[in-house]
Amino acid sequence: AGAGYAAQSAAERFSLRLRWLYFALAVLLAVLFYLWARSWPEVMTVRLSVLMALLFVAAVWLPSVKSRFPFYENFVAAFKALFQAAFFASVLFAGCAAITAAIDALITPVDSDVFAYLASIIFIFFAPMLYLALMPRVPTAPARADISGEGDHGEGGAESIDTPPPIAEEVGALSEYERRVAYPPFLRALLTYILIPIAFVFTLILILYILRGITGPFWTDNLLEPLLISYCASVTVLLLLIAGLDNPLGRAGRLILPKALAAVAVFQIISSALNAAENGVTHWRYFVLAFGVLAVITGVILSIRPRRWTGLVAAAFLVVALVSLVPPVDALSAGVSSQTQLLESALTEEGMLRNGSVSPSASVSSKNREKIVSSLEYLFRLGRQERLTWLPKDFEIYSDRSFRTLFGFPRYEHPGMDYKYTRVTYPMNELIDVSQYDVSALFEITTPMQEDRTLEFNTPAGRGTLRLRQDEGGAVIELLQGVGETGSVVASFDIDAVFERFDTDTDSAVITLEEATFASEGAGGRLLIIAEVAERHIVSGEETNRFARLHVFAGLNKSTG
Repeated sequence: AGAGYAAQSAAERFSLRLRWLYFALAVLLAVLFYLWARSWPEVMTVRLSVLMALLFVAAVWLPSVKSRFPFYENFVAAFKALFQAAFFASVLFAGCAAITAAIDALITPVDSDVFAYLASIIFIFFAPMLYLALMPRVPTAPARADISGEGDHGEGGAESIDTPPPIAEEVGALSEYERRVAYPPFLRALLTYILIPIAFVFTLILILYILRGITGPFWTDNLLEPLLISYCASVTVLLLLIAGLDNPLGRAGRLILPKALAAVAVFQIISSALNAAENGVTHWRYFVLAFGVLAVITGVILSIRPRRWTGLVAAAFLVVALVSLVPPVDALSAGVSSQTQLLESALTEEGMLRNGSVSPSASVSSKNREKIVSSLEYLFRLGRQERLTWLPKDFEIYSDRSFRTLFGFPRYEHPGMDYKYTRVTYPMNELIDVSQYDVSALFEITTPMQEDRTLEFNTPAGRGTLRLRQDEGGAVIELLQGVGETGSVVASFDIDAVFERFDTDTDSAVITLEEATFASEGAGGRLLIIAEVAERHIVSGEETNRFARLHVFAGLNKSTG
């Protein structure tokens, strides 16, 4: 869809006769991306997000290429169309959902999947079609005089363009284009009195933060890095939206914000580069650096010509996004390569990596321990641990035992604390006879305990209730004969028994069916519990967190029915 949108924009701008060629290229791009994404599924979401942003910006930018109509006008039209389409689609969905709910309540039951089908039709088909219908067609006629309002001479200047008198069709197309790219009163007020002042205040806060910590911890330990991409993107979008705003605040925004954006981005690029040199590059930090560079370029461009050169901002974004996608200089390849090098450098520094094999050591510095753990986690999360030829095939990233065996130190360690982590899992890969039970349920136990949960059922032995109830200091599973408050407990099971069975384990482990099975039988019923997952954290002798996923089977005795 994104490639098709870009292809249609290219066809409308350059040649409608070659539209088939542009769409053939769009289909080819989609197929290539699908094959490319399958080769590295762990990072498909990241790549797809960047590619969709690239295609959307390209689709909005292409109509202004080699055109006398500036990019920012089409961008304003796209911004308006996007929100209008979202608003109308939301109202339409709310109305359809209300009608469906009324039919369900007053006439006949309606399957709940109908709401999902309505959302799919409205938001996947109707909303994009409405967005495209609201986008302007850039006229082929010469632009009206002084498209920039600033000319080449800065704020307030004007550039006269001598154009031949257009024919009637061109006048109509130009009039329709002007209507689509015009600022409605609501958007003008929103930009002038809300968004521009907020941008001024937020920029001031960032600058004060930088100045306060410029001689201290800012360069190595700062809070700004996670905000850089969002700040740069927000201010860049705002600058594109106010490029055609002719009022004092609009002119002040075009004068001040580009320079502030470039200044903030320069400081943050230096800080992020220092952090990358110390902790290696990840794809997230790569994007921070890349879009920091883009913010500097944007600030410089819009400081010189805040209207005429807005198309260069879009072109710069496309270049940066494309570079961050194409191997071997893309964000993900750079992150994997950097973290692999950081990991092996830490092992070599400790004298543990020799001749392609690792020798365990209990005297690894805390700094290198953090590097080893974080780099391994990153490589496992991206599915690139196979690059480490010295890593055993059965190595488990969240296992203390694996870390002790390979590196000589535990995975989970809190200096000054007696820390213990227990995790057992049963793979649910064996058959078990449950013919004596009437009902089954999946219960998840967490700390703190959530609200009680009940499951009512009917059997030949009578009506019953399966209940997970919070108890003092823990939780209990109960089987009741009957329903509601009048039901009597005929069998119960204390959840603590699950965690007590695996109290001797100090690491994650896979257990057998026999180890995972618990049973409880009372005078009127029986319970069978299969523990799929059980884990807990203990710090200084006190339990801080516990979690269990239990498959529970319950049956009532016929004699009690």
